[in-house]
Amino acid sequence: MSSSRNASQACASCKYQRKKCDPHCPLAPFFPQHRRKDFMNVHKVFGVRNVLKLTKNLGHKEKSEAIKTLIYQADVRVKDPVGGCCRVISELQHRIKNLEAEYRLLLEQLAVCRAQKQAKAPVHKQQQF
Repeated sequence: MSSSRNASQACASCKYQRKKCDPHCPLAPFFPQHRRKDFMNVHKVFGVRNVLKLTKNLGHKEKSEAIKTLIYQADVRVKDPVGGCCRVISELQHRIKNLEAEYRLLLEQLAVCRAQKQAKAPVHKQQQF
């Protein structure tokens, strides 16, 4: 948390819990006041205690990535309570499968076009001396 932040600017987590946000608040760097919606989604899906447990032994960079992942997962779960990330992954896998099939078809069409072009090309006979 920034040392320039004063007590009236509690992070989203501390503000939600109605407690003073101390300078060593573990969630303040990731959930400043303006990221309240992100915090609320993460809190609703995972809970503050679980987030703290999950990120307790991580370095700052790893913790930052973990929090970003939790925010993404929570947002998806809020939008799609039944499928969540599993549905997103399934849809992406389906899309990849379709695009790979389309790619193979295009390669086949390209091969046919090249074969037709080669068949129509005039054959140059070399002159014998």
